[in-house]
Amino acid sequence: MRRFRPYQVDAFNYAVEQDHPVEWMEMRLGKTLVAIRRIKQYGKDLRVLIVAPNSALGSWLDELRTEGETDVVWLRGSRSDRVGKLEENHKWYLVNKEAHLTIPELRFQPWDCVVLDESTFIKNPKAKVTQFFSYANWCHVPHRWILTGTPNPQGDLDLWCQLAFLDGSFMGCRSYWDFRAKYFHVPWGYDWVPLPGAAEKIAAALRSRCFILRRRDVNIGPEKIISTRAVSLDPVTARRYSDIERDFAVEIMGKESKTLWAGARYTWLRRLCGGFDVEGKQMVSSEKMAELMDLLTGELVHEQVVVWFNFNAEVKAAREYCKQNKVSMASITGEDSVEQREKMRTWFQTKGVRVLLVQQAVAQTGMNLSAADTAIYYAPPMGALAKSQTEDRILSVDKTSPLLYIRLVCPDTVDEDLWTNLSGQVMLNDLTLSRALKDCIMQRRSNV
Repeated sequence: MRRFRPYQVDAFNYAVEQDHPVEWMEMRLGKTLVAIRRIKQYGKDLRVLIVAPNSALGSWLDELRTEGETDVVWLRGSRSDRVGKLEENHKWYLVNKEAHLTIPELRFQPWDCVVLDESTFIKNPKAKVTQFFSYANWCHVPHRWILTGTPNPQGDLDLWCQLAFLDGSFMGCRSYWDFRAKYFHVPWGYDWVPLPGAAEKIAAALRSRCFILRRRDVNIGPEKIISTRAVSLDPVTARRYSDIERDFAVEIMGKESKTLWAGARYTWLRRLCGGFDVEGKQMVSSEKMAELMDLLTGELVHEQVVVWFNFNAEVKAAREYCKQNKVSMASITGEDSVEQREKMRTWFQTKGVRVLLVQQAVAQTGMNLSAADTAIYYAPPMGALAKSQTEDRILSVDKTSPLLYIRLVCPDTVDEDLWTNLSGQVMLNDLTLSRALKDCIMQRRSNV
């Protein structure tokens, strides 16, 4: 059994004392493992519902399997398939946060425990998902959990709906509107902000109710923490990807080339994984970009972040998405002069902007981006050297806090192939990596 870190012991002991725990621990501090081990203590014949974004469910599945839990059902597929599995007697059920739209029967099942992971998806009182996961609909469940790293990305008003799911109220307020009226006001020209002294009262209430932990509070050294977010291609793009990969496999069989990188079809596959057409001119799928924005405006909303891209078009699209979502950012691409790149880097290092969007080839060596403790890979780097060099851009000998690396990965694609091979124990040169990737494509096509 994996040993808990000291702070995980504290989180576990807190959960033992709560019927409805609140574990607000930043990404990769191990809140999922804490939850699983505490929930297992509730009894043997359990029915547990885990509700989370699609990108987080894969991590739950991995953690459950590592903990020896084999009776796990991921509710996917058609409505009839999901309802059929729901009616079976299993222990762990994984479902995405949109499932309430197609299987409202979820709320009528005899659950022993329900967990809302990345619980900010119920922060908006007007949203249908928030109304579905209301206290009134789930108060019969003996144990209710909420997990996230940043519970208030847009401010403390985000808190009420999440905490009310557990207790039916928060700070004596029986509704979101009462909470807002009692503790917030609207100064001229501003949004709702806390009344004088309200922020301190809210913070005190949270300390007495929740277990809250940030990575900066944990002295575990500058180790590298890896988080993978699975992002599925939409059906149309997935079919296009499959067609191109099939033709590419035939091409590989017909003529063995020395390197994969120069192949046009391989470039097309990488562009499709990033959400663009084969020419890299038009965005045809927004799933991965939406996941990136969810991270930057949600759990990482208060952090300096470097985002790595393979293609300039991806950087330009991310710029527009950041503008639409009011994310403070700068960018560096191969089209920028050396002077412009240094200007953007300095701006980021001095925290003039919070997010730096970078095309990998122009900044993977020699560029100090250590103002950030977090890096997101929109696409995998093209080679082991590029991987190690981009990772080191946020490293500093003066750092003691852990470094977080988040990978946005399209399953069963060249995205996953690259990360699988780059994460191995053996450092691969470009030639051996190219051959390994070809083997992955051939193996996948043989299974179709």
